[in-house]
Amino acid sequence: MPVLFEAFPTQLRFRFPFKVAHGERTHTDSVMLKASIGGLSGLGEATLPPYLPDTVDSVLHFLQHPFFQNINEDFMPAQVFADMEKMFNGNMPAKAAVDMALWQLKAMQENKSLAEMLGVQVQKDVPHSYTIGISSKDEMQERLQFGMENGFTFFKLKLDGTNDEEVIGNYK
Repeated sequence: MPVLFEAFPTQLRFRFPFKVAHGERTHTDSVMLKASIGGLSGLGEATLPPYLPDTVDSVLHFLQHPFFQNINEDFMPAQVFADMEKMFNGNMPAKAAVDMALWQLKAMQENKSLAEMLGVQVQKDVPHSYTIGISSKDEMQERLQFGMENGFTFFKLKLDGTNDEEVIGNYK
C-alpha cells in the first residue's frame, strides 16, 4: 500500500512585522504536507522565507514527482531522505517536509513517540529563542515583554546600526 501525500499551501502570519536589513515582512509562505497510510498521518512543513530560492510552486512541483508514489508502507525515513538527496538537487524545504512527515508517520506505525524513534531524551523545559526584528525602543520593549510572557528565555535582536544604543541601552 503506497503512502499518500497531500500538500496544503499556507502562510505563517507574524504577530509583529519582522524587519531586517533587506526589508520587512508580515508573513512567510509555507506548504504543509500530510503523509498518510492505513488511517495514520504524519505532518511536515516546508517554510519558504524570501531569501531562499524555493517557492510554494517549486515545492508543489517537487512533490508531484513519481518518486513519491512509490513510497510504500515499509518505508524507512532515513533511506527515503538519502534517496531524495541522490535524486534531487536543492529544494531542501520540500525534502524537510517529507522527512518530518515520514518520521512522524513511522513513529505512529510503530506505536512509539517520535523521541523514542529517534533515540532522543525528552526534556521538560527545552530552551528556545525568539528573534526580534529591527524595532524602535517601544516596539522592542513590547516584543521582549511578549516573548518573556510566552516562555522565551533567549532573544536574538536584529539591529540596523542607527540607534542601537537607544534601543538596547536598558537591556545590556
